Parts: sequence; C-alpha cells; structure tokens
Amino acid sequence: MKSAVSRLLLFFLAVPAILCLVIFLPFRNNLAFALLCLGFSCLGTLELSAMLKEKGIVFPVWYSLILGLMLVLASAVSLHFRLQRDLTGLVTVLGFIIILSGSIFPHKNNSFEKNIHDIGGGLLLFVYPGFFMAYLI
Repeated sequence: MKSAVSRLLLFFLAVPAILCLVIFLPFRNNLAFALLCLGFSCLGTLELSAMLKEKGIVFPVWYSLILGLMLVLASAVSLHFRLQRDLTGLVTVLGFIIILSGSIFPHKNNSFEKNIHDIGGGLLLFVYPGFFMAYLI
C-alpha cells in the first residue's frame, strides 16, 4: 500500500472511531477510549518514525514507541487511578531529559549537525503524537 494511502486511511479511521467512542460511550474515565487513543498514538508514532527515516533520522522502533507513548500513558494513568499529582509534567521533563541525553553519548558519525537532527526528530516523536492524545484523554 502506498504511503499516502496508509496515512489517509489512518486519519479517516482514527477520527471517526474516536468520535464514535465519545458520542456513544460518554462515560468519564472510559478505558475503551484511553486504549483507542493509545493504539492510534502508537500507529501515529510508527508512521512519523517512518517519515523521519526517509529523511535520514533513524531511531529504533522501541525508542520511537517509548517517546510517542510516554505522555499518553502518563495521562491515562493519572486519570484512571485518580492520582493527586498530575504525571504529565513529570513525564514531559523526563522525556526531554531522555532525548537530550541521547545526544551526549557518541555515535559512529558524531557530528554536531547529526546531533541537532536527532534531537529535533526525538522532540517531534515525543510531542507530535503524545500531546494531542494526552489532551483528549
């Protein structure tokens, strides 16, 4: 399947599925909605990682998934377990620390430009799929 077709299919499946869950299952702290948000955030993270790979910014799949799901998981856990403190601020700082500390350790091609691209790609993987879905939860 072409890349554009898969992106459009993901968009046209994700938005109606989320709207149907909100309209037809209007329960607060809905686990089905949180799991759907986690699933679509995972798919969005993998798609964004593939787009970054085309531009030469390569991350392992596990690293991309961890970065993309950190905020969504923190939001779901703090909401469903009714924690006194919101975990999203702590997880945001932890994610930035993980991304920035990845540039400290040497790579095979340890150039400043490569580090800047890796930091930018990591921040994009962390923020783009995570903040929107964390807000929805």
